[in-house]
Amino acid sequence: AIAKGRSRFVCPSRLKSKADEMEKLGASNPDQDTSSPQDGFTVGVANTAESDALFKMRSQFESHTWNGELETLHLAEETKKVIWPRVTTDSSGCSGKACKDYKACPYFEARKTWQAADVIVANHDLVMSDLKIGNGGSILAAPEDTIYIFDEAHHLPNKARDAWSHSFRTDTFPKMLKEIPVNMNDTGIKWSDSKCFEAKRIGGLMLSWRDGMQKQGKIMDKAQKDLEKKLHALTAKNSHKDPLVIPYTATMDELMEVCDVYLESARGIQEITSKVFNEISKTRAEMLRNGNTPAWSPLFEDVEMNRVLGAFGFYNNKFSNLIETLELFTRDQPDPSHPPVAKWLVPDDKHKSFSIHATPTMATDLLPRYLYDRAFSVIHASATITSVGGFTLYKQKTGMCYYPNSRMLKLDSPFDFKKNAVLAFGDLGVNPSEAEKHTTRLVETLPVIFDEKKDLGTLVLFASKSQLEQVVARLPHHYRAMCKVQYEAPNASLIEAHKKDVDAGKRSILMGTQSFSEGLDLPGAWCSHVISTKLPFSMPDNPIDKTLSAWMESQGRNVFREIAVPEASERVTQQAGRLLRRESDTGQFTVLDNRLMTKWNAYGKAIVEALPPFGRTRWNLTRTVYKGANPPAKQPVAPSPPANVPKGLPELTTYDATSFTDIMDDTPF
Repeated sequence: AIAKGRSRFVCPSRLKSKADEMEKLGASNPDQDTSSPQDGFTVGVANTAESDALFKMRSQFESHTWNGELETLHLAEETKKVIWPRVTTDSSGCSGKACKDYKACPYFEARKTWQAADVIVANHDLVMSDLKIGNGGSILAAPEDTIYIFDEAHHLPNKARDAWSHSFRTDTFPKMLKEIPVNMNDTGIKWSDSKCFEAKRIGGLMLSWRDGMQKQGKIMDKAQKDLEKKLHALTAKNSHKDPLVIPYTATMDELMEVCDVYLESARGIQEITSKVFNEISKTRAEMLRNGNTPAWSPLFEDVEMNRVLGAFGFYNNKFSNLIETLELFTRDQPDPSHPPVAKWLVPDDKHKSFSIHATPTMATDLLPRYLYDRAFSVIHASATITSVGGFTLYKQKTGMCYYPNSRMLKLDSPFDFKKNAVLAFGDLGVNPSEAEKHTTRLVETLPVIFDEKKDLGTLVLFASKSQLEQVVARLPHHYRAMCKVQYEAPNASLIEAHKKDVDAGKRSILMGTQSFSEGLDLPGAWCSHVISTKLPFSMPDNPIDKTLSAWMESQGRNVFREIAVPEASERVTQQAGRLLRRESDTGQFTVLDNRLMTKWNAYGKAIVEALPPFGRTRWNLTRTVYKGANPPAKQPVAPSPPANVPKGLPELTTYDATSFTDIMDDTPF
């Protein structure tokens, strides 16, 4: 069975409600200009496509010709984007068994098949969500009964970290504090006059809870002002691009005291909103079991239920997130031997609203607690699960370092790497850390590489979006026309256009950032040359990496050696993995970063030896400059290695593209 999140399924109750509402508003009459601002629909000539699509969806779902899944919904993409958010729901808006459409709900029907299946296919996010809710087994099978096999497992550490990350904006809640008592008052008065005894009782409860809600609202409103005043003072010199990262060793007692008051007031409000939501859901479920479902009761009016449960589910969801964020934010840091929690504050442009963030820096302590210690067995699989040839970094990121009996296995590839591909070290004569000079040399050299190699399909990977844009903007028009550039069109469209040109015998150059080094499958002529313009080192310039780096340094550890180099090695290996996709493929992987040689002993050797065992050679491009003619004149090739080659390194083979077969196996390149 294939498991998906709730938002991939239609909510039958919401679908009926929206379609009925369209009919009542006169959606079938194109001359009637009516609107439903709450749901974002404007009924009239301009929205005939949306209203017709709603009626079609309702008809197909009720006649069982559509199974209620987003993937099988045949509508124009633009129409789907507008309609789908209004006919699906999440956990905060779902009343589960209390819904009269529960038995027809495609999500709960699908969950039955998941529970009965021997094999369940799910993405990492859904698995993490399940583990987080009640320690697993709420959506998927119980961990104790499950053998987990994580494909593309190199993503798992960050997926786990993100699942337990929290943040909120302070400007979310003042408006809500006014809305909730008004909503409770209006609904309470309306339901108190109902002929339905159960609705009348709940209406009375809402009115009795309203006063408590107003009292809690005043407490939270004061705490909100105190918190914003404190945040304003702390972030006076910061901006949304330069957040205030709280040192993991700092206690920030005054801030934490204000946050504690805010947290307690939020808990008081959520207790009341939860009572409303749970009382309605419980009462509806009991009435359904007893066959007591009067259509005239507000408890069984679809529009009314979507309004009330949707509103209070939304409030619950927002306050739950606020509470979880502040609980993590105010919690003491773990023992110094364990990775800390990153905490930071982000002001908006006017310093009137603030975001509070709390995120585990690593999943080292999360996966053992929620997964390994409960699961029957866990298997991690990935082509890039190792870094600089070993499992050390991955074991640390995932918490497998705590399990000495865990087993690691590295399998050989069926590809004949040495015969079918070459790793070419392309020396541009500049250090890539000199950004402007390196960009200029790329602009001067890439056209020469394109023309001398004459590959139909080329993939060029950049370490940053900004350098990608600068190079593309400065390329000669003749080559710019060949390029399919990431961010200029949807990836799928770029790849389709690239394949089409190559199939037609035209040269095509696909250009992108590191995200193009994963999941891109371009076998054969579609990609016979991959060019890495710069080693993809990441700088600790975000709050999570800054906190992690500070903690590691306090432990006497080398962040560059333990994190930066292994992660760069992993990314370069992913880049190289775009080249040979079938056993019959051939090609070249060119790295235009001379640090592979100038830093050979420091890290170059480790990165190179972690790559597939391609044939190796050096492409001296130090004097290569595109002269502007098409095709450019062939440039001279320097006969000697780069000036900064480390001592003791064997002399390198020098070649130009026309003498490509001159490769020496006993040299590093």
